[in-house]
Amino acid sequence: VEAESSTSILEVTVRARHEDATEAANVVNAVIQAYQNVATAELEAEVEASIAQLAELEAELRQRLIALSEEDDSDPGVQSERESLSAELAELQTRAGQIRADAAVYGAGIDRVDPAVAPDTPASETPRRMAAVFGLLGFIAALIGAFWRSERVQVIDSSDDAAGVVDAPLLGVVSSNEVRTSAAATPVVAAPDSSAAREHQFIASKLALLGRESEPRVVLVTSPGETAGKSVVALNLALSAALDQRAVILADADPAGWMTGLLGAGGKCGVSDLVEQSTDGDVVVGDCVAAVDELAAVAGFRFIPAGTAAGEGGGGTTATPQMAKLLARLLQEADLVVLDGAPLLRAPAAARLAADVDGVVLVVARGTTVEDLRKATGLIHLAKTPFVGYVFGRSRRPSRWRPWQQSRSVSAEKRPAP
Repeated sequence: VEAESSTSILEVTVRARHEDATEAANVVNAVIQAYQNVATAELEAEVEASIAQLAELEAELRQRLIALSEEDDSDPGVQSERESLSAELAELQTRAGQIRADAAVYGAGIDRVDPAVAPDTPASETPRRMAAVFGLLGFIAALIGAFWRSERVQVIDSSDDAAGVVDAPLLGVVSSNEVRTSAAATPVVAAPDSSAAREHQFIASKLALLGRESEPRVVLVTSPGETAGKSVVALNLALSAALDQRAVILADADPAGWMTGLLGAGGKCGVSDLVEQSTDGDVVVGDCVAAVDELAAVAGFRFIPAGTAAGEGGGGTTATPQMAKLLARLLQEADLVVLDGAPLLRAPAAARLAADVDGVVLVVARGTTVEDLRKATGLIHLAKTPFVGYVFGRSRRPSRWRPWQQSRSVSAEKRPAP
């Protein structure tokens, strides 16, 4: 038995050699049927996992609606929250139906199957058993190699794709379009009624729901690779918590300092300086809190930039024992500390920092490879820190080719993003 993939089109040809022509055709058809069964089972498992996740979130939202029903209906705040929760419930139900509909329409991505028929004349007068054995071994090796290569080129195109890799709940989906101004990066304060603001508010609400029993007070927001969406999520998460009447400290622990530059705090005292102070004595947090003129004032919100001390703009210092001491000091002055960390696969310090926090939020940008996402989640588990959940960064960039599901990927681009 052997299988050969075409170099020009997405097609796999399966061949079998046997003394009995009918038996050879039966073997080929059995291999093809097995492939279809596996593809269908994987699709059904993905669909059920997505539906279960949506059902869990729907149950939480219904509990909140029940709790609101006991409050004063004349309160505008109660009415507004009830309407928002109802809208979220409707959206979840729509998404669940769409997932099932897409699975029924697009299937497992196999467009056509041509069954094998017994040939009229033999391919060889003296077929040899060893040739069949080596052909079977080659077919198995080809499958293993194809699977390994597909892991390296397959990309995450939707939140459902990420759910199949990340063993943590989905916190929300954000539009990860490029932002160049602080106003564009902070919709929760600059445009609180916008869809972008609602995306980030939903993430903050989901995080609070997940942490009802043991809420993480030091949250690290990171990502597998470079993406500005990571810093945007961290910034809006901190602002949302501050708008909820909480004392929040947002610290830029990424050596790239993208957030520091966006908020106009470059060259100011920050994380690296505070870490350096902690080696000599007490830390004075107030000395390194930057005044952010780019943002509207939000009571309870304070920002600490990357800093000026040596160590890659502060990011290199996060792998030191003094960083844990600094975090303990920050907790004395805030209800919540949000860290904008470096990408896990870019800086070893990022994984070390994950071991010092109470919870990790992973931002997965569209186009991230499955291999990189697996590596990033492995580092989080290695740090033995609670994996709070992941945020999917949706963009309008076309998805990369996925070798065995091209027809499904193309179809996905034609339907509304989840």
